[in-house]
Amino acid sequence: MQEGIAANEARAYGDAVNYLTQYLKSDPQNAVGRYNRAVAYYYLKDFNDAQKDASAAIENNSNYTEAYNIRGLINTALNQLQEAISDFTSAINIDPNYSEAYMNRALFINNRMTIRWQCQILIVHCQLILLCLLLTL
Repeated sequence: MQEGIAANEARAYGDAVNYLTQYLKSDPQNAVGRYNRAVAYYYLKDFNDAQKDASAAIENNSNYTEAYNIRGLINTALNQLQEAISDFTSAINIDPNYSEAYMNRALFINNRMTIRWQCQILIVHCQLILLCLLLTL
């Protein structure tokens, strides 16, 4: 497993997946191995496999804050909005000092608010265009 963790740290995510897959054959319930492979899959943009491993890590260790946090990032990438907020909040509830989960939740909420405001502005612009068109008739 150490080779997989080292590969993740070196950003050699394909190698990390290979090492961790080999390790998990002998210990498939290992939460740390599942978490680290989820991280590698996430950076490889293989979000479905990343989600499966992050969920398995949480299933095997329900207090694994980092696994909730990475699953929140994965759910964000998969546009599973409620699940993402829930995962970031779970990480915070388990460890109120886990600043990365606070940051990720705040960024997620900020991005959603930005999109909501952009939609509102677009609606107002469309309404103004329609009003201008009606006034020219």
